Amino acid sequence: METLRVFRTRTFARWFFLYGFSKNERSSIDTDELRALQEVAKELVGFGDRQLAAALAAGELVEIGGGNDQA
Repeated sequence: METLRVFRTRTFARWFFLYGFSKNERSSIDTDELRALQEVAKELVGFGDRQLAAALAAGELVEIGGGNDQA
């Protein structure tokens, strides 16, 4: 069975899945990748509703949940 490693950030009721991989592909990410993911997470946390809607409409983000799930 493969294990999916997912790096994510959570703010309020929103979850952003930034990067995932199977454990058999690699064991972890390196320091540079972590820093880059942290920068992306920092930016996403600051997005307002309009920015999120625009990113979704442009295909820059993909919604993978129904939006009504409680964490």
